[in-house]
Amino acid sequence: MYHYVHDDASAPFPNLKSLGCSAFRNQVAFLKNNYRVISPFELLDAVENGSDLPPDSAVLTFDDGYRDHLVNVLPVLTESSLTAAFFPPVASTKQESLLDVNKVQTLLASTENHSKICELIKQSFNEMNLKGEIGTDFQSFYNKLSAMSRFDNPDTTFVKRALQFGLPSRVRSQLLRELFRKHVTADEKSLAEEFYLSVNEIKQLRTEGMLIGAHGSSHVWMDTLSPEHQDQEISQSLELLSQVGASTDSWVFCYPFGGHNASLRQIAIDKGCKLGLTTEARVANLSVDSFMELPRLDTNDVATT
Repeated sequence: MYHYVHDDASAPFPNLKSLGCSAFRNQVAFLKNNYRVISPFELLDAVENGSDLPPDSAVLTFDDGYRDHLVNVLPVLTESSLTAAFFPPVASTKQESLLDVNKVQTLLASTENHSKICELIKQSFNEMNLKGEIGTDFQSFYNKLSAMSRFDNPDTTFVKRALQFGLPSRVRSQLLRELFRKHVTADEKSLAEEFYLSVNEIKQLRTEGMLIGAHGSSHVWMDTLSPEHQDQEISQSLELLSQVGASTDSWVFCYPFGGHNASLRQIAIDKGCKLGLTTEARVANLSVDSFMELPRLDTNDVATT
């Protein structure tokens, strides 16, 4: 599972967590030397038709529709004769504004002391008297959201979770917008154009033989949505797949943030989904795991040398 792939020196936010281009190239070489890197189409065939896969098979997946994937990833895949799966959310292709997840990431990358952002969230929490609405005081709210992260310290973890889903939506959107404009930029459209793939660029990936899969419309935790809203998110994502010429009869769903539940999975199945990818960090076993709940290893879990 990959997200940003670029070198810090050429990036607008040097502190934004990413995999460097040379490290990515080394990791692809490591995977080719130690595993059988199959195409996502082979995985789909195994699920639909019961075809056998080689031992130690691996599939490369790229989330969120970043321009990195065309500029830095595709050339390496082409040189290595590899096919991968790409999952752009619909909202990013419009290139008008950043997804909330990217606003949070760039905010953190632009702010050295994340405890200061925690204090600003606390201030809003108290000023808006959210204790009654959330059902707990701020310290308990902080403790709940800051616990158990694989890659971040407690303050960073809290900021991510509070601004992604923890705060009430009316508070979260307003606060994130204000923090982003103050600490990152007021020219959000230009940044979005730099960050994301356009529809034509996604078409280019598909023309080069890559699988384009669904990643929802607005990149939210889809297990928090009503079934009606889940249906809308999936339908809009399928419209994008159709627009870029990808299959909408037999398709792969990469759940944003890994969030899924029974209603989301069933709606997806009813609309032709054959595979659902999570963010659970372990090796998938097709003989045991549900095809709609396959785990994935993160790039940080794989060697680069």
